[in-house]
Amino acid sequence: MKIISYFAKNKWSFLLVMSIILEMMLHSSWLGYFGIYFSQWVIIILGSLICISGYHLFQQKCQGNEYEISNLKWIVFSLLFIGLSIFSIHLFNVHVLTVKIDPISSDVIPTLQAYNKRLLTNQYVYDLVPYKGYYVVPNYLPMQWLPYLPAEFLQIDYRLYGLIYYLIAFAVVIVYSIKKNVNLVEVVLRTIAPFFPVIMYAYYDLGTLTMSIEQVIVVYYAFLAMALFTKRWWVLALAISFCLLSRFSFVYWLPFLLIFAFYQFHWKQAMYMGIVVLLFALCIYVIPFMSKDATIFMRGIQYYVDAAPNEWIQKGWQQATDPPFHLAKGLGFNIYFNDFWKGSLTQKIAACRHFQLAICLFIAMVSGYILIKKKSNLSAPFFYTSFFKNIYGILLSIDSSSLHLFTMGYNRNFHDYFNKSTLV
Repeated sequence: MKIISYFAKNKWSFLLVMSIILEMMLHSSWLGYFGIYFSQWVIIILGSLICISGYHLFQQKCQGNEYEISNLKWIVFSLLFIGLSIFSIHLFNVHVLTVKIDPISSDVIPTLQAYNKRLLTNQYVYDLVPYKGYYVVPNYLPMQWLPYLPAEFLQIDYRLYGLIYYLIAFAVVIVYSIKKNVNLVEVVLRTIAPFFPVIMYAYYDLGTLTMSIEQVIVVYYAFLAMALFTKRWWVLALAISFCLLSRFSFVYWLPFLLIFAFYQFHWKQAMYMGIVVLLFALCIYVIPFMSKDATIFMRGIQYYVDAAPNEWIQKGWQQATDPPFHLAKGLGFNIYFNDFWKGSLTQKIAACRHFQLAICLFIAMVSGYILIKKKSNLSAPFFYTSFFKNIYGILLSIDSSSLHLFTMGYNRNFHDYFNKSTLV
């Protein structure tokens, strides 16, 4: 009853929570529910509602009453988090870990394992990874596979290790957030938040958990969202470094992030931040790996590009009249280019990419205009976090397969929620 009363008094909180739940369902239990041409529109609308409701909540928090940090809040958080953690690990043991890691189904985890095995045995990490009948061009950046080095050393299943890493990190995130201006209902909602996608995928899209491990990347983006709200430039520099050295797609947001640094910090601190990011990249990627083979970065990007057409064609088990499997999930606008753009498959993919880039630039310009005109009434950290969500939403929804930014959309739902809810 207290939760119902809370939502009755807080319409923006209700809109935020419902938008997140519905978006998560459209990525799992309701996958493609509105059809291959309309589901993606609903996801975009829900993402926009998350930003709008999150903004209004943030404004209310800045002007609202302070809540006492009582022992009851910590007891509720502790019991709920521990209980849900045990349940999540149980789900993994029953549903996820019983599925054998097999490169025939997906070579994502086997490739990460190959990287770490080579590092532990003093071999060059970025050589071709051989599989039966083919080779994989090493295309993962260091912060995507290095965190799993302890799992390889201790012979722990990477999927279980990723879950534990994720739970520990989000325990810190939630503790940080509930120290702020929150009441008991918000403590409950924020504690449940990181478990909701795990449970939904375990029951409705198990392949996301058995064949890929995105939990560490999720943690990076949660860290980045927190770092945007801190006054410590070095914390933001570390968060940028982790994200930049884990996903190629982060570069779409980097120019605006540099503007944010000069907006939020003194110009000297912004310069120091850039130096830290550069040194991190040199120490983690350039010197140990690129210095031995300067082509690995471009070869990694080209591998994604070359792999894209395979995602735009039918699978062997599909009927002749079926749309391509990866394009028919209702997650991307690439189905429009596949079905309605004239030309060859290569031309369709190229058109989709060009449109994608144009939309991203348009969002950047509109966001920049809003920030300049309304900067006195906007929270810069929240504004840039919202911009980050919109850029990633466009990158993923227009064509997640042509750029191979994310395979399943797993990452987006986690960081979308925490970018918008745990910090407001």
